[in-house]
Amino acid sequence: MSVFENDFDIKKYIEDRLLEISSLDNRRDYRDMMLRVFYHMYEDIEEKYNMLEHKVMMEMPSIDIMPEVITTVMDKKRYQMVNDFFYPLRETDLLEYVPDQNAMLSCLNEGKSYFIREVFIKADADKIAEIKEEKPVFNGIVVTNHGQFAGKFTLVYDDFYVNKTHELYDVACINTLPWQTLCIPYFYKMFKVEIVELPGFDPQEEIKEIKIDYGSLANSIAENPLPVWNITNIKIKTGTYPDPCIDHVNYEHVLFRQNFKKNCEYMIISNDEKTAVDNIRTIDGDLIISCPAPEPVKWNLYEFHYGQMDLDYDNPLISNGQKKTLGFRLRNCYSQHVRSITELKRILAGCIVEGPELVKTEIIENNIIDDKGHYSPNDFIENTIHFSNWQYALRLDFKAKDDNYLNKDLVCYYTAVVQEYFQDFRCYGRLV
Repeated sequence: MSVFENDFDIKKYIEDRLLEISSLDNRRDYRDMMLRVFYHMYEDIEEKYNMLEHKVMMEMPSIDIMPEVITTVMDKKRYQMVNDFFYPLRETDLLEYVPDQNAMLSCLNEGKSYFIREVFIKADADKIAEIKEEKPVFNGIVVTNHGQFAGKFTLVYDDFYVNKTHELYDVACINTLPWQTLCIPYFYKMFKVEIVELPGFDPQEEIKEIKIDYGSLANSIAENPLPVWNITNIKIKTGTYPDPCIDHVNYEHVLFRQNFKKNCEYMIISNDEKTAVDNIRTIDGDLIISCPAPEPVKWNLYEFHYGQMDLDYDNPLISNGQKKTLGFRLRNCYSQHVRSITELKRILAGCIVEGPELVKTEIIENNIIDDKGHYSPNDFIENTIHFSNWQYALRLDFKAKDDNYLNKDLVCYYTAVVQEYFQDFRCYGRLV
C-alpha cells in the first residue's frame, strides 16, 4: 500500500511538467523549486506513511496462513540447475522412461492403449478442454535397430498432478490453517501420449526412438516436461520423550527449531490414528504437536521452500501467495464484507500472480452461463457450505492486458478467490 500509486515516479512527473513550460529560465527555476521543496515533501510523506503502516501491522494480531505454493514446468534436463528450490510431484518423473515392449504389445492386442511419454501443452484453457474431449489421434513412427514401423498415437489427460495438489487441503485442515486457493495452471495442461496402433511390429525388435507428428499442435507441445513445486517431504523425530497432556489422552511432542531450515515453512502430515493431531502450536520456533502417541514419533512433514525466484525458468513461476499488506491483515482479522467492485479489485490486487483485470460484475440467471473451458480449482472440496442449487450467478468480466495462454486459467483462479466471499452465488469469470 502507498499514499501514491505504486508505479508513481515523482522525478518523472516533474520532468514531464517541465516540458510544458516554454521559457527555459522559468523551466530551470521551476525545476529547482520542485526538487528542493516538493520532492523532499514527497519522500517525507512516504516515509511517515510507511512508519504508520508498519506500526499498525505490528499492533494487529498475527494471522496463521497456509504456506505459499509455487509451481512451474521445466525441461527435465534443466532440473539439476534449480533442484534446491523446486521438487517433482512424483519422484519417478526424474527417471528416464523406457516402454516395456511385451507389455505394450499385450495392451495393443487387447485393444487397449499404452503409455509412451508425458507432454505439456502450451495452450489456453478452451483449447485444453477441446483436446480432453476429442482425444485426437496422430501418426507416428517407432524406430528400431532394423527399421521403422508406422503407428497411431493419442493424447489422454493426466490428472495425477492436479489430484496430488488436492492432498494439501487435508494437510491444511490437520494443521488448522485456512485453505488458500491454489493457482496451478500448468498442471491442468499435462497429457499422456499413448500408442493405440502398431501393426506389423516384431517383438524381437529393440525400440530406439519414437517420433510423433502432432500436426497443428506441434508448436504447442513440449516433450520431456517436469512439473515441479516448492514442496518436499521430510521426516523429523520427536525431540524428547512426549509429556502427557492434562486431558489424559494426548501427549505433547516437541520438534525443536534446530531441525527446521531458515526461510522454510512446514506442515505436519498425519498418516494414522496413532498420530492423529489434536493441536499444533509454535513456541519460540519449536513446533509442539498434541496427539495420542505415547512414544516418540518420526513425523512426516511438508517443507515449503522459498528462494531462487530470479533465475531464468522455462515457464514463469506461478504462486497462490498473497501480498502481506495492511489491507490483507485487516481483511483476515475482521472478515471483510465485500459489497463493491472496488473492494473486489482490491482483493484481487493482493494476489501475487498478475493476470487480467476485473472490469465489470453482473448478477445473472445461473442457467444461461456458458462455461466452456472454465473450471474451479476448488471443485474437489466436498465439505464447502453453500447452496448446491444456485439460482443466480455472479458473472465477473476480466480484460486481458496481453495475449497470454494462461489468461483464462488466471481468470479461473481469480474467480475461485472471489467465490470465497460470495457463497450465495455461483461465481463465473470470463474474458471480454
